[in-house]
Amino acid sequence: MRASQKVDYALRAMLELAAMTGGRRLRRSAEVAAKAHVPERYLESIMADLGRAGLLHSRRGPEGGHELARPAAKVTVAAIHQAVAGALDLGGEARGVGKPPQDGVDAALRGFWRDVERAVRDAMQRVTLEDLRRRADSRRDVNDFAI
Repeated sequence: MRASQKVDYALRAMLELAAMTGGRRLRRSAEVAAKAHVPERYLESIMADLGRAGLLHSRRGPEGGHELARPAAKVTVAAIHQAVAGALDLGGEARGVGKPPQDGVDAALRGFWRDVERAVRDAMQRVTLEDLRRRADSRRDVNDFAI
């Protein structure tokens, strides 16, 4: 399973907003894009999606920018995914919608994919931006002596 590029970019941008503290709270798209390594034009579309979902506050103008609409500990990965990509669908349900399983193998595979999707969804609902920020901070603190 691989998250879409849009979801990855949204998570990166939201993590940058969560990490940017002190001074001015609103952060310009260009600053977020540079720090998150996200193309700025694509980021604008993502930020609009996140704003419509109530995850960001944005203001236009010379003093404008973006900020989290709620604390990082209250924003889940699932909420970000939902905002930019819609409901999680690993394809298990789509293959069987509207028709009964053809045989035991079909039923077993549908059940398996439903279980996998549920486990991924549960993990995404448990993990917050704060959790990811702490994980990122702990990795930055580790010295890398690789040559």
